[in-house]
Amino acid sequence: MAPHINALSSSCFYHICSFRQIRSSLDDTMALSVASALISSRMDQLNSILYGTSLKHIARLQQIQHAAAWVVFNQHSRMSLLSSSELLKQLHWLPIEWRIRFKLAALTFKALHTGHPPSFQPLATPRTHKVSPLM
Repeated sequence: MAPHINALSSSCFYHICSFRQIRSSLDDTMALSVASALISSRMDQLNSILYGTSLKHIARLQQIQHAAAWVVFNQHSRMSLLSSSELLKQLHWLPIEWRIRFKLAALTFKALHTGHPPSFQPLATPRTHKVSPLM
């Protein structure tokens, strides 16, 4: 898991640094779109394998999300009056741990109710409990 997290964080921080350089020429809506496209989409890519990972790895991913939020708001952490969690609330971004759970739950719901993606259908069959009559 550690090599995946390291590669993901390197890629995301590279894009955050690049994004920081062009942030002043974007309006807030466009900055949010760019951050979602470049950073959030990368972090959401393999949520199913991140479920149940250690808090150390979750904390590393949370740092990425906080750094992206600081750039979207065009602020520096030392000079801001808002905390990182307040920035996430304003962006309507879930913290990483809850984001992983939500994406996995949405994928499971989709597999159960639509049959797509077909590769998950055998894994996500609903269980039915037979109720035995009372004697």
